[in-house]
Amino acid sequence: MLVLPNGWAPSTRRILVLTPRFPYPPAGGDRLRIYQICKQLSSEFELSLLSMCESEEEMEAPIQSDGVFKQIERVFHGKWRRVTGCLRALPSRTPFQVGYYRNALFEKRVHQLASQHHCLLAHLIRTGPYIAQFKLPRVLEMTDAISLSYRRTVEHVDPIKAALYRIEAKRLLDFERYVALECDLCVLVSDVDRNFLFPSGVHSKVLVCSNGVDSQALPFRFNPDGKTIIFIGKNSTRPNMDGIMYFVKEVMPLVRARVPQVQFRVIGQISAEFRRKLESHGVIVTGTVANVAEAATGASVGVCPLRIGAGVQNKILEYMALGVPAVTSPIGLEGLEAISGVHVMTATRPQDWADQIGRLLQDRDLARNLAVAGRRFVEAQHSWSSQISKLSCLIHKLIEDFGVKN
Repeated sequence: MLVLPNGWAPSTRRILVLTPRFPYPPAGGDRLRIYQICKQLSSEFELSLLSMCESEEEMEAPIQSDGVFKQIERVFHGKWRRVTGCLRALPSRTPFQVGYYRNALFEKRVHQLASQHHCLLAHLIRTGPYIAQFKLPRVLEMTDAISLSYRRTVEHVDPIKAALYRIEAKRLLDFERYVALECDLCVLVSDVDRNFLFPSGVHSKVLVCSNGVDSQALPFRFNPDGKTIIFIGKNSTRPNMDGIMYFVKEVMPLVRARVPQVQFRVIGQISAEFRRKLESHGVIVTGTVANVAEAATGASVGVCPLRIGAGVQNKILEYMALGVPAVTSPIGLEGLEAISGVHVMTATRPQDWADQIGRLLQDRDLARNLAVAGRRFVEAQHSWSSQISKLSCLIHKLIEDFGVKN
């Protein structure tokens, strides 16, 4: 029997959203994506949020009255619980990525809340196991194939770490495939991730739903100062940290040889240790900022020198929206239909990077053409509403089909 919370309309379809991290503030790739998905879905569904929080600050943070969630509940997931989860995963085939997010209280609340909803939506493979057993429509918003990112990481770490990443990549690949097909719908951010997980063909349960960009929050401001290169991201993740250090050590010396006054600015969340490391190399580090558009003002080039990782890089979409000409590695361009030389520039070797950046710093017309084309691309291809509309339709269909069968 479906028990409705007070104040909920019986005719409204309700979705219980599970997240391994509290999506407020909606900054950084994972948080931003699930927040925007929920923001779009909230126009057609009533959403409840059940989220883990890793700190007391998150547990006590004020709830934003943005109308996205009808109700929000947080479960504390402290350090020792995370460590215990990993230790329990060690002798099993469960990936550490999943063991890290095992929480008995969270699981109990899922069981208590599930019967009040018409659909369960789990964010990332980390919460996928919590919904797999239910006889309700189950949507796994996996985003990307973490196993692909781990497989790529093997090539850029020392031998001991490489062995550990190789083991975890295998566990993740098996687990991602299994849980994805246990659910009624799996959502991935790109064809690259889908084809990696399901190389034998497109599975009917898999939907590719790319990232979007908020064009109003990221206004077009092409006003290059001729010297500033920026990197936007959550700078505590291994792909971003690896890419930044590669750029600082291998590329920046070549760029400075051409343009001595050039400066590199890193924008976004960062640890104190990594900040000190970058600043020792002459990098300007802003840390977390209230307004990315303001922090990026005057930038001449946005870079995405990723060598590892998977999925769609929000930073590329943000550069294009802001009118900052972008140079990216091939991995950074994966999942996007942007054309190299038209919407962005691509580079592989350090000398390629220096050549492309040098052209954009010194040729204002080329930079403007790239910036204008990039903005038009994100406006046409990457609004959040257009990206999420198909997901919304499929959730409605899953609920309808479930009702017919039951």
